Amino acid sequence: MSEIEETAKTLEELLPADMFIGTSIVLREGESTESNRFLYGIRPAREESKNLILELTGIGGGLEAEDSSPGAGAIREAREEIACAVTLIPSSMTLVINGYNDISLIQVAGPERPLAIIYRHYKSPPHSPWHPYNKGLACVVVFLGKLKGRPRPDTEIPHLIWLPSTLVLETARRDVPLGELLMAGAALVPGRSGAPPLDSLARMTDSQEALALALGHETPSFYDGLFQGDFPEQLVTLMLQKEQEIDLQESVVSGVTYPAEFDVTSDEQTDSSEKDLLSAAGEAEKKQALEEQLLATRTALDMLRQEISEATTKIEQLIERTAKVESELGLLRKSLSSSRNRITRLLKRRRRSDNE
Repeated sequence: MSEIEETAKTLEELLPADMFIGTSIVLREGESTESNRFLYGIRPAREESKNLILELTGIGGGLEAEDSSPGAGAIREAREEIACAVTLIPSSMTLVINGYNDISLIQVAGPERPLAIIYRHYKSPPHSPWHPYNKGLACVVVFLGKLKGRPRPDTEIPHLIWLPSTLVLETARRDVPLGELLMAGAALVPGRSGAPPLDSLARMTDSQEALALALGHETPSFYDGLFQGDFPEQLVTLMLQKEQEIDLQESVVSGVTYPAEFDVTSDEQTDSSEKDLLSAAGEAEKKQALEEQLLATRTALDMLRQEISEATTKIEQLIERTAKVESELGLLRKSLSSSRNRITRLLKRRRRSDNE
């Protein structure tokens, strides 16, 4: 990518009409530019393969009929989830993310200029926002925002947590024990029900999981730069570097058309060690991608096994209830039969009495 793609379209014009649209907000702790902790909600804990999972999510949610715009929906969700008002900060540029290596940068017209527009699969395995095992595609608009008060947990989001930028990426990549997060600089804001167990596993989800995984190792510097005045330059540099890396790798893999006077077979003009290094890096990336896909597939299988186990348990419980109902029906039939016999005997006695 040699330059930023410009567009005269507003946010509403860019969003698909036939897809779920959600919102999320990147919120930083405090006013100091040295602060690098960001706010996330913790959904109600749930069990998965005998582990207690804490799903972390950016503040936000789906648009509703009452929302006049995505920004209005994000602000409403913030009031509902953290009982706090927020101000949305227009972004000079907007990331459009469709996959791990499918990232572009655009300029959006109008008052609502988000940090990112992310297309990801929903109901996909953990840490795999673009896994083929999914329930469909969703579009989430991620805004940059500023808190106007002190956030606190609510019924919808029972706990909050402040994460350093390094842990944003870490929880997007793997499940991390809550105790480990707190030791590494995270800060928990527990709700009325009390703090979750320290051995609970925290897992980043939704759009900010996809954002962190798409940016990869650049995530911490990207997040830290958002509120330090260097966002546009830092983001442009990041995107250009990524594009150059992809172009260079593709040129090595697929071959490059050289001028006739340039003899690519000449040892003097070909840096074979550089090619070998790029090839090795490409193979390493492929291996890592395959390992991540294998892990995601295994996780999906574990989830499927868990669903089958839960369904089996429900079926067994239903069988037990059916047997119990059948037993009760049998007793009821016996009772009815006994009642009929008693009534029959009484009727016979009455007839004899009447005849006498």
